Amino acid sequence: MAAPEWKEPSLVWNGATPQPGLARILEIRNDAFIPHFLDGMAGADPASYFQTHEAVPDDDDTLRLYQPLHGCFYLLTASLVCRQLGLPDKAIDRASGESVFFVIRRLTADGEEAWVENGNGGSWKQLAAAERLTVVAGEERLPLHPVQILPQPETPYSVFTDFVAREIHYGYIPTGYREKYRETRGSLIPEDTPAQTLVNDLIAEAEAEDSAFNFRAGTFRSRVLAMWQRLVDPNTPFNTMATDEAEQWLYVLLELGDYLQSYLPTVWSAIEADSPAPLGGESALVALFERLNDPAISLDVEEDGARIPLGTALRHLAPHFDLVRGEGSRPAATYGNTDDENIDLVTLADLGTLVDAAVEQESAPIQLPDGESSELALLVRSQVQPRPTTEARYQIRTAYEYDPHCPCVVSELPSRAFTFAGLMAPEAPARMIRIEAPSIKPGDLRRYAR
Repeated sequence: MAAPEWKEPSLVWNGATPQPGLARILEIRNDAFIPHFLDGMAGADPASYFQTHEAVPDDDDTLRLYQPLHGCFYLLTASLVCRQLGLPDKAIDRASGESVFFVIRRLTADGEEAWVENGNGGSWKQLAAAERLTVVAGEERLPLHPVQILPQPETPYSVFTDFVAREIHYGYIPTGYREKYRETRGSLIPEDTPAQTLVNDLIAEAEAEDSAFNFRAGTFRSRVLAMWQRLVDPNTPFNTMATDEAEQWLYVLLELGDYLQSYLPTVWSAIEADSPAPLGGESALVALFERLNDPAISLDVEEDGARIPLGTALRHLAPHFDLVRGEGSRPAATYGNTDDENIDLVTLADLGTLVDAAVEQESAPIQLPDGESSELALLVRSQVQPRPTTEARYQIRTAYEYDPHCPCVVSELPSRAFTFAGLMAPEAPARMIRIEAPSIKPGDLRRYAR
């Protein structure tokens, strides 16, 4: 049996020695790109279709592949032949489990990386020189499909294809995977890195890049202060809020306590101990602790009719903080601010200023009550992408698998290098969109409700 090997698509051989590998990329600006391509291959001169649709590289010999939103679609094409006289097409016995596909490789200074899938995501794996002509375990496989051609051009083009039935393979290049191939923060570090370390390192990095950004202070204002201000603002009609006043007060306090426990753990340790001793004399932390325990800003407790400072209320509610994550049990007591309106917008603004100062002196890392299952940690691992410094470059290798226990036949030469353009790329082609104004004829208007 003759050994199979990948060649550039037979339609471009033109009597010359075919390049080993070197799959060609076609650009088709038509939403019905597959029928468009198949019609071109079924014509009398499919070679001319290749000549007019082959993607053109930039000045640096790199292709720029645009998004479907831009009206551009890309097909990879190649020929799998037998290494014998005439280079006949290799028949694929799909019933016996044989398959053809292609893999996308990212180019680096050290060579190639393979995209290894992991659940809904994946990561890039650096390949040794000997691995480049293989398909590694778990590597993403993108399908190739056969198309039969029978060129009958008026002007002779190639002794390999003119009036000869041949088969080439084509596959769709998923340019929409641009964001997917950028990886996530979690895939770039060891899997056993603790969630707390992962989150704190990312926040520290973001704050180092932007001196005006403070994650802890911003979280307090969006998560706690904004709703609390709305609750006590006399200009906010309470009937526009989703739940009753007792429910709102409960969750404002729960959010405040959970925030302190997670983002200002030193202050929370002092509240738990009901003593400023754990604060070590840090003035801003002491000031926040004293304000939270100031009798001047106290709450009504319906259970016993007493009034207690915020710090005491938070200490009582600590067993119920999991309610903010949809877990745990509700407290028996009801908290509010009805008899004496001593918590107003001025008080909350002052509290926000104290929190801003406290986060500057807080040295303990952010605590994650849920540990590895923390929603914030899961978000960082699965979705947060690092900021790219340069545009990634890729290339494609075609592969033929004839036995799952044997190495695949991988193209010796890769395709031309390419990059994926972003959705808002200024140089992208403009898609033709026709927007018609609605008809104002009386007969048409009657079809709509008044």
